[in-house]
Amino acid sequence: MVERKVVKVVAGPYSPSYGIVRAESGDMITCLLSGEYFAKGEVALSADAVEPVADSRAGLAYHTIDSLVWWIRDRVSTAKMKGVVVGVSGGIDSAVVSALCQKAFPDQSLGLIMPCRSIPEDRQYAEQICHSIGLTYKVVDLSDTYDTLVKTAQTSGLIGERSHPLVGGNLKARLRMSTLYLAAQERGYLVVGTDNAPESITGYFTKYGDGGVDILPISSLLKRQVRELAKYLSIPAAVIEKPPSAGLYEGQTDESEMGLRYEDIDDYICGFEIPDDIRERIQLMEARSQHKRELPPSAPKEMNVLPQKF
Repeated sequence: MVERKVVKVVAGPYSPSYGIVRAESGDMITCLLSGEYFAKGEVALSADAVEPVADSRAGLAYHTIDSLVWWIRDRVSTAKMKGVVVGVSGGIDSAVVSALCQKAFPDQSLGLIMPCRSIPEDRQYAEQICHSIGLTYKVVDLSDTYDTLVKTAQTSGLIGERSHPLVGGNLKARLRMSTLYLAAQERGYLVVGTDNAPESITGYFTKYGDGGVDILPISSLLKRQVRELAKYLSIPAAVIEKPPSAGLYEGQTDESEMGLRYEDIDDYICGFEIPDDIRERIQLMEARSQHKRELPPSAPKEMNVLPQKF
């Protein structure tokens, strides 16, 4: 891997920002800038306007963080909204997104912790995350709501007494989505999603659950890249190190449920060599979940042969 040189812009019209150095000539440096200046493409700067970032790995992380924070602000501004709301699950993905939201809108970000017959440790991790990054949060316990809806569904014959755990798990995700939009509409906020690239490509998210959001800041980030950003966002080490889990039912982990390692999915996305059977499994999941990444299909308008007035 070629190490990229990163600088911090400390003077001039593009300060403050980070720059990935593309070329150097005399006292001029050409950089790809971060944040609000990212869209300008490569920009020539005087060497006097920048200072080197000794740790290029940290520099790349700060460049990415700066750009994602600006992107969240831009999407909220474009939508003419006031801020953001995010579900804080206690996992690393929601932790990173929550930290980005807090940086983007320090006074207009809201985290919702939504226990729903959940593992108690998840709430503890979630609260630890919010305290660590300084995010305002509310706890909305959906357990009774979930129990009532499940009982009603069973009584009416919609579901059986012993449904697959995913039936209830997906219901929990959809109740959380509804709660996020309830809070968002009340405040004029956007709902921010937490899906990463491996989850997006395999469809490892609940349709109209955690997939029901307004914006997805980290959907192009590999799982290992999410972990990398977490190190620079004040995310507690215990959250970074614990096995990824959607917390939909007792003992559930992402990798055991998918039958795949995030490391292999990351490598697949990058085009790296992986075993054929693993590649085929990922491709099968990608194909089967394509409907999750598209708007619902509409019947062709030509099928409507009715007159427009009667």
